[in-house]
Amino acid sequence: MYARTKDRPALNGATVIDVGCGGTNPGAFLFLLLILGAKRGIGIDLDEVRHPHMALRALADLAAAMLLDPTAIVGDLAPSLHSMMDNIADIDFGKLTRGDRTGISEDRLAYWQQSASSIALDDSEADLVFSNAFFEHVPAPDEVIGEMARITKPGGTGVHVIDLTDHRRYNSDCHPLQFLAEPGPGMARGTNRMRHSHFVAAFEAHGFVIKSTEVLLRVDAEQRRQVNFSPFYASLGDEDLEAGIIRLTMRRR
Repeated sequence: MYARTKDRPALNGATVIDVGCGGTNPGAFLFLLLILGAKRGIGIDLDEVRHPHMALRALADLAAAMLLDPTAIVGDLAPSLHSMMDNIADIDFGKLTRGDRTGISEDRLAYWQQSASSIALDDSEADLVFSNAFFEHVPAPDEVIGEMARITKPGGTGVHVIDLTDHRRYNSDCHPLQFLAEPGPGMARGTNRMRHSHFVAAFEAHGFVIKSTEVLLRVDAEQRRQVNFSPFYASLGDEDLEAGIIRLTMRRR
């Protein structure tokens, strides 16, 4: 997510928040950002961490891979070996390899099992807030976006990858927009079905300036003609209906 984003936020000394990180190896991407210079990483999710000892050992493996061949993981973002070692000098990799949580301080990397609409951070405490395939599952995105606005400092960055497709397509030959044939708006098939323009408007209403939109998966015109959209979605423009997966990069006013 970070390496391929056009408007890359500065990481040195940053507090970074991963919202909806999940319970499977939740600290991996945050830990990578620590190696690159972030000061603190916090993962937010309602799930319990699955196999926590394995997740800790995975951090040690990631550090080894970064120190041996960082370009294979982050490309041209790779800092010097000396810088990376300085960034993680306070971490006990022997303990992490044994699955011991005390190998890294909670002040550097933490997992908080709590709601994304009520995050235990002070106002303007975060430099970077990001999410991946999270927002489409939120019944009330406006509440979560408002909370993100509260915790993000002025000038801070948000990066959010949002899957706007019918998730049944991952287990069948379901059309990526089939759920838009059902009466809307509202939740359907476990997703809120908000479209590109709806998310942009919601973020802007809470004080974010959209810096870039990247369409990572596009539904072409021929595919769109295969769906009998319900009236609500049929009234939307091509930009909303062709965007299957998007990445929004934004700045907090």
